[in-house]
Amino acid sequence: MSKLKCEGLTKNFGGLVAVNNVTFSVSEREILGLIGPNGAGKTTLFNCLTGFLKPDRGKILFKDLDITNLSHYKIANCGIARTFQLTRVFNDLTVLENVMVGSLLHYPRVKEAREHALEILEFTDLYPKSNYLGKSLTVADRKRLEIARTLATEPTLIMLDEAMSGLNPKETEQAIELCNKLNEKGLTIILVEHVMEVIMPLSHRIMVLNNGSLIAKGKPEEIANNPKVIKAYLGEKWNAKS
Repeated sequence: MSKLKCEGLTKNFGGLVAVNNVTFSVSEREILGLIGPNGAGKTTLFNCLTGFLKPDRGKILFKDLDITNLSHYKIANCGIARTFQLTRVFNDLTVLENVMVGSLLHYPRVKEAREHALEILEFTDLYPKSNYLGKSLTVADRKRLEIARTLATEPTLIMLDEAMSGLNPKETEQAIELCNKLNEKGLTIILVEHVMEVIMPLSHRIMVLNNGSLIAKGKPEEIANNPKVIKAYLGEKWNAKS
């Protein structure tokens, strides 16, 4: 059963076609990887899917509901949450308060929002840092906090935009563990990531954008050996390694 369907999605910026007639679907509880070179249209696609940009053409269906022209907060209410390539935590709020902001979407009473936020912090291993200010966190913890805050909105689909960029090997391993925990919890995941050693084993399927167009989609091993993808993004060295 499809969780999300995207049909002929197109987004232009003046004369530049950032997303060009993209069609794909994501199944329930699937981890879908999204890769491609810089400027391929990955973040623009994310922004269209989550209501931060309005597509010029095409349709987006989430659980058979047409969300194409909904605002981002209404899309969040439907059950889609996302992180950002550049983290957007509230620097002068505590970790707990940051997550409470997300909890307030469905728990308008402060006491209930706090209790729910604490459960999320336990799940994401941020509970010991509940009282830290956002601005005091490391890059890895800021990224984890963004995930925690999105989880607080109780999504069924979470979209991660380079949630592992800038992390050291140990932090990357911990981030992968968290992604797997989210999936085991029942969440569907779409993730943008440039680290192939991360996205290839983590994803059930991968799709590839180049110059705004979808040039390939399939299982990781199919993508790793796809001549179009090798030429546009992975390079011959990756092909030899895989």
